Amino acid sequence: LEISAPDMIAAIDRVRGAISRARPHPGRLRLGLRASGALCLLAAAAFWIPGALARQTAALLPEQSTREIGAAILAEMEALSGPACSSPSGTQALERLAERIFGAEPPAIVVLPEMVSGTSHLPGGILVLDRAIVETPERPDAVAGYLVAEAARAERQDPLADILEQSGIGALFGLLTMGQMPEAAMRSAAAERLTTTPEAV
Repeated sequence: LEISAPDMIAAIDRVRGAISRARPHPGRLRLGLRASGALCLLAAAAFWIPGALARQTAALLPEQSTREIGAAILAEMEALSGPACSSPSGTQALERLAERIFGAEPPAIVVLPEMVSGTSHLPGGILVLDRAIVETPERPDAVAGYLVAEAARAERQDPLADILEQSGIGALFGLLTMGQMPEAAMRSAAAERLTTTPEAV
């Protein structure tokens, strides 16, 4: 059958298109489901992998490297807040207090001049206090309470894994490949430790 009328040809093409769309298309639903599943897996991996990698790296890192990272972040905190208390009598009092609270192997306690957060903890067993927490109370009980709470936070979440996760994949690969974290990542971690209000425990 040959038809030469353009309007009739256009109408037949429209009808053929409608019939074609109405027919079942095997495989299209399966392809859509596979694509959706792949997208969901990619999204889950993007959220899960950085945290898992940070936790695994923190667990495998030698203790000496962990202490070095903690000391480097503390140095960045001192650059922002001011130098830590280093008087012999103050250091001796903090060491005695740490032994009374934590026993044989106490964490290092550092007092900084200005901290919005009040307390913080760093990799390598370092607890950081704001000077006002130490100077304001008349008895050491309040200071001890702050230290116990901060030690509980450190036990709840590995501080190194927390810092690595917040610093991002770039800092993580820098640590794995070069053996040290980028300075920008440590500066950011120091600022976050100085300003973020600790969660309740």
